[in-house]
Amino acid sequence: METGTQPPRTHYQLACFRPPLALALALGAVGSLGACSLGQQPTSNDWLLGGALLTSILLLVLSLRHSAHLRDRKSKLQAKLREKELRLDLVRKTFQIGFWEYEPGGDGEHGDDAMLRFLGKQADESASLYESWRASVLPEDLVEVEGGLRAALNEKTPFDTTYRFRRDDGQLRVIRAHGRLRKREEGRPPCLIGVSKDITELVQSEHAMRDNERFLKILANVIPGMVGYWTYEQYCAFANDEYQLWFGRSPEEMLGMHIRELLGTELYQDIEPFIHGALEGVPQHFQHALTRSDGQHCHTMIHYIPDMEGEQVRGFYELVSDITELKQTQFRLEELNTALQQRTEEAEAANAAKSRFLANMSHEIRTPMNAVLGLLHLLQRTELSPRQHDYIEKVQMASRSLLGILNDILDFSKIEADKMELETVPFFPQELLNNLAVFLSPSLQNKKVELLFDVDADLPPTLLGDALRLQQVLLNLTGNAVKFTEQGRIVVTIQVVSLTPDQARVRFSVKDTGIGIPADKLESVFTGFVQAESSTTRRFGGSGLGLTISRRLVRLMGGELEVESTLGKGSTFHFTITLGRDGDTPAMNGRAYTGRNGAGQRSRLKGLHLLVVEDNPINRQIAQELLSQEGAGVEVASSGRQGLDLIARAQAPFDAVLMDIQMPDMDGYSASRRIRDALGMINLPIIAMTANALPDDRRRCHAAGMDGHIAKPIDPETLIAVLQTHCGDTTKQAEPQTADSVLGGAQPEFSPQDALTRLNNNRGLYARLARSFERDQAAVAERVRDQLRQGQIDSAASDLHTLKGVSATLGAMALSRCAAEAEALLRGGRPLGEILLNDLERHFAEACDLLRRLADELDPPREGAGEELPDITPDRGEVAARLAFMEDLLRVGNMRALNEYEGIRRICGRDLRQRFFLLDDAVKRLNFPAAATQCRIIREELSP
Repeated sequence: METGTQPPRTHYQLACFRPPLALALALGAVGSLGACSLGQQPTSNDWLLGGALLTSILLLVLSLRHSAHLRDRKSKLQAKLREKELRLDLVRKTFQIGFWEYEPGGDGEHGDDAMLRFLGKQADESASLYESWRASVLPEDLVEVEGGLRAALNEKTPFDTTYRFRRDDGQLRVIRAHGRLRKREEGRPPCLIGVSKDITELVQSEHAMRDNERFLKILANVIPGMVGYWTYEQYCAFANDEYQLWFGRSPEEMLGMHIRELLGTELYQDIEPFIHGALEGVPQHFQHALTRSDGQHCHTMIHYIPDMEGEQVRGFYELVSDITELKQTQFRLEELNTALQQRTEEAEAANAAKSRFLANMSHEIRTPMNAVLGLLHLLQRTELSPRQHDYIEKVQMASRSLLGILNDILDFSKIEADKMELETVPFFPQELLNNLAVFLSPSLQNKKVELLFDVDADLPPTLLGDALRLQQVLLNLTGNAVKFTEQGRIVVTIQVVSLTPDQARVRFSVKDTGIGIPADKLESVFTGFVQAESSTTRRFGGSGLGLTISRRLVRLMGGELEVESTLGKGSTFHFTITLGRDGDTPAMNGRAYTGRNGAGQRSRLKGLHLLVVEDNPINRQIAQELLSQEGAGVEVASSGRQGLDLIARAQAPFDAVLMDIQMPDMDGYSASRRIRDALGMINLPIIAMTANALPDDRRRCHAAGMDGHIAKPIDPETLIAVLQTHCGDTTKQAEPQTADSVLGGAQPEFSPQDALTRLNNNRGLYARLARSFERDQAAVAERVRDQLRQGQIDSAASDLHTLKGVSATLGAMALSRCAAEAEALLRGGRPLGEILLNDLERHFAEACDLLRRLADELDPPREGAGEELPDITPDRGEVAARLAFMEDLLRVGNMRALNEYEGIRRICGRDLRQRFFLLDDAVKRLNFPAAATQCRIIREELSP
């Protein structure tokens, strides 16, 4: 057989591979047998045909079986093909790729649905896909893409390129294409098959990332400091230009360098703890000295910021700032602060010296001024001729003018030194205006000037503020108005701008018809030591400080003093300030006001026993005569030590002590402390008389235990008002009998006379308090025992504290001291012994016996239980006002509240007194806080 020839096929082979042929052979054999069966004898050919028939049938069966096998195999191959197509489709959809086939010179390019979607083409456009694709590729990319296609076809290199493509809808997309050469059967040229992917978003992200990297790099290089990043293994991954410049390293040297190699062993050991801290996830901030590559030593502030990915630390960022200049500035600042501190101390020392000088000058000037004005006041009360009266009035006017200038200078100095302090206390605007009228009346007597007050009807009767300083401002403004107005009128207006429950916005103005102020001088009048015209000073006098002080005082009150004026027609000074409202302080009735301001009254201090402690003999004489003329019994002492002796040896207790401050052997502060501590007279009013006028004076007086403060030269009306405030009703008649005499002489450790004095010698009130004491405190010792057994230490201490205060108020000093000792032990965490508790019971029994006897003598019990008070129809408004006044007294612990309560009960009817059950109980127990609360509750019930 020749090479390349095929062997001849047998019938069997033909039949096996061609089932129709086998079927034809079988049918032919059947026909031959049929002819034989018609009567012909079978020949050898017939037998051959029969065999052929059987063979054909067998071949047919085999052929059919083989066909079934082929069909089954085809079905499996088709299933595998479908599975591969599904997988391919899954890959295409997952990775968003399209398949394409490029056949040059043939049908061009073909693509699947994904490829068509990338290119924005429709399925029916696939025939012309290549030309359409070619027209849409950007020209600058097309040359490279087609070159790549040719190279892949001719040189059999892989096709791999990226190009930009503009879709039909105008979108510009970026496509990444990969292709491989595919060989086909002979006669057909090879083609390229490949995939494409739309990477537009990826390219945009890469561009954005590169932009961000470029921006961050620029930013890192612009930052005035070193910026770097170190991996967890402490290798450099980034260093900005400043970092490289500082250490004299190139970018290539820095990247991948270990931090130990960069810093050196010594420096690395210094900052290694901070590095480890950052690698543990804790930010580090510290200062360290670093040396630049040029040898310059610098101070730096270093920050290590951990780079965290979840809980894992990947490395840390490093920020280093050169703070050398800041450190140098800090050193210079510290030097300047030291110098400034030294200068400040020198200035404070100079200011303190100035303050001492002012205090001394104030004392030196006010002391003789007090003598001058006091003697003039006494002289006016003697028999004088009209000419003498005229002389005295003129001397008084000149003296007060001199005193006013002195006060202005001192006030100006205090304001300049920022030592002027304002108070916030209740005051009555109506009283303030009446004081103005009284102060100005002498100046208005010889002028044809009318003083008018225009007060808003909505002005609350009581306000909160610094009444003294407000009066000083108004007195200065009205005084100037009187001074510069020869005829016409002066109108003081108080107008309510707005009201809230807690505050009142009030506008004050003083308008006159005087000489007026030139327009160009309006602001200069508020400048210290300056008046509108130099001739004004010569004509009218004054320091030129009044308006300056007034404006600054108004500013301290939160307002602004302003002026409107027309030359020759007059001026208006006005300001608006916010004052508090005190709804709990009752308005002053006529009797209270007259008692405070009735200058023409005599014997206003009748019945008072007063002690004047003053080293200056003239001032002693003035005080003694002035107080005696008002009905007081006066004793004098020339020193603090002598005053203490008089108080200790006095047969009748003093109602008040007027204490000078600056005395040679013992000053007023020390004497007051001795009265409080050594003599135990904690309730004796002590009024300071001082020529000092600085802000600390009042605080020092209060700290020494004094109750009030009067500045020299002493104004008689002010002195009388202060004494009336601290001593109660000064018109009382002297009691014919003392508490000690009632008991048959002084009792040891029992001083009821002091208690009676504090109660204004109200015997009935003292008797009721004494009787209620035994009832309310009867079981205190046993109650304390029970509380101690139950561990109620605070309750026991509280009961002992109450017993201490009530017994001291009634004069049972032994019991008070015993209760105080027991309370101190409990509050100090120490136990009470049985001896002390027995002493407490013994002192209590003795006190109750003495109080019972004294109560029966001072206020004998009457037949029939209960107190007979008239059943009248009360004035509920007056009751509410007096309850408010009583509440104020209770809140400051003033015993006058008890007398006030007696008066309130007498003006109430039976129905109203029934509301006083809890108040009455609190008063009897001397529980002032509870009594104040009940006053407020009853007032609210009485309100309409």
